[in-house]
Amino acid sequence: MNRFAPGTTNANQKALSYLELGKLSFCKKDYRNAQAYYDSTTTSLSNDYPDYTEILARRNSLTKLVKNLRVIDTEDSLQRLASLSPQDLQRRVDEMVEAESEARKKELEEKQSNQIFQLNTQKANQFNNSDGANWYFYNPQAISFGFNEFAKKFGERKLEDDWRRSSKQNDAVNNDQLEEIASDTTQAEDKTGTFSADKRKAEILKGIPSGKEAIDKSVAKIIEAYYNVGMIYREQLNDLEASSKTFEELLSRYPKNKYELQCYYQLYRSYLTLGKTAQSDHYKNIILNEHGDTEYAEIIRNPNYAYEKANTKTKLELFYEETYRKYLNGEYLAVIQRRGEADAQFNKNILTPKFDLLKTLSIGRTQPLPTFEASLNDIIRNYGDDPVKDQAQDILDAIHNGSAKGPVKTDAPESLANDSIKKILNPYNYIPDTTHYVIIIFQNIGGAIDGTKLKTKLSNFNTKNYATKSLEIQDVLLDHRNKMIIVKNFNDRTDALEYNSNLFDNDEVYGNTSTDNYQEYVISVNNYSELVRQKKTDLYEDFFRNFYK
Repeated sequence: MNRFAPGTTNANQKALSYLELGKLSFCKKDYRNAQAYYDSTTTSLSNDYPDYTEILARRNSLTKLVKNLRVIDTEDSLQRLASLSPQDLQRRVDEMVEAESEARKKELEEKQSNQIFQLNTQKANQFNNSDGANWYFYNPQAISFGFNEFAKKFGERKLEDDWRRSSKQNDAVNNDQLEEIASDTTQAEDKTGTFSADKRKAEILKGIPSGKEAIDKSVAKIIEAYYNVGMIYREQLNDLEASSKTFEELLSRYPKNKYELQCYYQLYRSYLTLGKTAQSDHYKNIILNEHGDTEYAEIIRNPNYAYEKANTKTKLELFYEETYRKYLNGEYLAVIQRRGEADAQFNKNILTPKFDLLKTLSIGRTQPLPTFEASLNDIIRNYGDDPVKDQAQDILDAIHNGSAKGPVKTDAPESLANDSIKKILNPYNYIPDTTHYVIIIFQNIGGAIDGTKLKTKLSNFNTKNYATKSLEIQDVLLDHRNKMIIVKNFNDRTDALEYNSNLFDNDEVYGNTSTDNYQEYVISVNNYSELVRQKKTDLYEDFFRNFYK
């Protein structure tokens, strides 16, 4: 039974050939070639093919790997160029542009040759589809008659090409087609001419880092790419040897980089799995002796640490929810007391700022205004990077602007405080089995992303990879600065997360755009309405990280 739909067999057979080549390259750990073959596979393979999702996931992993490897190669090359003298730099750039030009010309010649071959094949197919029994050269009488007629009209002719100009109209590739191909080639070759070469040289020179700040940025890109490569090898391609080599190379090239501790831990894990006890113990001892107060050390000392921490987090959240309920019930003294209990039970934790805000609002219900103001100022001073700081400032500004007069127990301040607490306490509800969207948020004007082009690329991505899902794409203004593109509808959390994983940092959609220039989330339909109403992403960022990542 043919498992392909009519009309897709040839494309799928071609794709399967690429797939086999991709698998061979992957087994040889030739990941760059494997990426190219898997990319060609997904381009030709219909998305209803069995295992398509797994093939796409591997293509995406390889694409991210190659993308980061290219960052390392590019930044290393640019730094080498930056170290040259002006004369050597100019000569090297000239050589690079000339090499690129030659490569483009060769590519164009190959393209022209392929076009001619395809046209010839097309003509041959046209003949094969006709009645071959009536063909001239299958009929001896026609041959004899034709030879005599030719001799009468043209006489003896030397065997050579183009013996009669008009005959070229019947060539497999006729003159007009050849001229069209040549024209395409000429136009493309013009792009490699002097003007383009000068422009390319300027582009290269502009990209070369100059000065300490630019070099530092280039180094930061390399460090980030190295760490990404190591994690992709480990977590997505399951190549622990390559992962370990990458992390060790990162530590060797850039000691004390920002991922130093993470590299030690990943090396400890990988060598432990590989059964290389000496190497594993080496990195374990570094973590325990030099970073003994970190979570990584705690995980090594206590294998159940992650499980226990997850349970502790659940208990913390339950404790916080109960504290919030007591605040809503007017049990302000209990809220103040539970703030101290939170420290005793959970030490410093991610909800400490929210506990402090609840305590401060309870002080505002029970104590004089100056005490309330002092507590608000404490929040502003202690939590400069947390959203509670903004909410405390809003309340303080309202008090100073005259919204609150006399004791803080009046109706107006109570309403103000309740609005503020609703803003800072996470308003989102986790409902995994409802309809979900995938949203992309980016700067609307002057940013790195063109919304119109992004919608087009998303549409192409969906047509190519998710044609059977009938996904919809919409765009809205989130606020005066940010735009949001919504992809819908997904059946549930799992469905949306699978799509989100394949889309995130996908080169076909985002190109070379850094992930710093956009936010991509999975969101349920009920939480989407709340996000649009609030027009703030910081609270949803926390919610997304806790429930979807």
